[in-house]
Amino acid sequence: MARLAVEAAGRPELLPLLSGPTAFAFVRGDAVEAAKAFRTFGAENPALVIKGGLLGDQFLTAADVNALAKVPPRVELLAMIAGVFQAPLTKTAGLLQAFTRNMAYGLKAYLDIRTAADGVPETEAEPETSTEPETSTETETEPETEPEPETSTETEASTETN
Repeated sequence: MARLAVEAAGRPELLPLLSGPTAFAFVRGDAVEAAKAFRTFGAENPALVIKGGLLGDQFLTAADVNALAKVPPRVELLAMIAGVFQAPLTKTAGLLQAFTRNMAYGLKAYLDIRTAADGVPETEAEPETSTEPETSTETETEPETEPEPETSTETEASTETN
């Protein structure tokens, strides 16, 4: 019966697979997961021998089915693809960050050179200016005058004559 179905489907490459005990598995969904399940079951049960298969319109040998079983799961493949797309974006972000960082370092070095050439100390701060008038609640007092230093003209004169 299987031989008649294969001939009617026009798939003569499947005829050699029909010798001896034969089983068909129809898989809807992920073919990789099915191949892994067949390989695992075949390792535990030596009576199961995979002769080949058909994936879409593609004929698979036993080696092809085993190779298909070694493919990483779909989730891992999608993660790898996402990593491939993410890597150039990460490099681009790093390059843009390096550009701004190097620009800041260059400006800082330029300012350091200019302040050194002008003789202006770098730590000198500009006075703060306020646009609001100051209001003071304290009473104004006269500024204290500092006592004038005592000058001794007699001691200076005596030292000059000596």
